[in-house]
Amino acid sequence: MKKPIILFLFALLSGLLFSCNSDSSDKETNTDLLIGKWIPTQTGTIVESGKESLQDIPNPGKCDTGLFEYLSDGTFTSLRYEFQDNKCVSYNKKGTWSLKDKTLNANFDDGPITLEILELNKSTLKLKQSMQFGEIPIVLISVYSRK
Repeated sequence: MKKPIILFLFALLSGLLFSCNSDSSDKETNTDLLIGKWIPTQTGTIVESGKESLQDIPNPGKCDTGLFEYLSDGTFTSLRYEFQDNKCVSYNKKGTWSLKDKTLNANFDDGPITLEILELNKSTLKLKQSMQFGEIPIVLISVYSRK
């Protein structure tokens, strides 16, 4: 009778130990999810009704849409393209980033910006930037896909 009880307790304890270990190692933090290369796919705003209005990023001249890369050392690079004078012109920026909860702070050479993370998973990053243009509040939404 003792042997079945000991086997049962051993199985129960093993199940508890293994289930606790897998839960903690399977969870990725926002920082872990953010690190990597992201391609901009959509941009837009929040309209008066409070709904998002998103459009695919226009691609005149068939230039690349660009790339953001967040590195684990807290730095990033931003590469974007514009079609000018019948050719694709690239613009590179570098900076540092920090993340706390759902707030992403990006420090570019020409100044900092604060972004709110609306969605972050293994394939999608959606950011919101709020700013003032004179007395007019502006909200920009940017959507990225992992490369």
